[in-house]
Amino acid sequence: NGFSLRWTKTHPKSFSGSYYAERLGGYSSTVEHLVLQGLRVVGRADRIVSPDLRDRMAVLATLTDH
Repeated sequence: NGFSLRWTKTHPKSFSGSYYAERLGGYSSTVEHLVLQGLRVVGRADRIVSPDLRDRMAVLATLTDH
């Protein structure tokens, strides 16, 4: 469409392990409970994690000369 891709970059989201575990509840409350309990047992529920799920992206493109 007249643009040339120069670069792309994804950006991770940083939240606690418990936040991500609680999001699993939208799919399965059993899985949410098991993961949250597991994180608490190993002392990682409040640890910040930053997975790059590739759902946030920055793109730089420039107009191509015709």
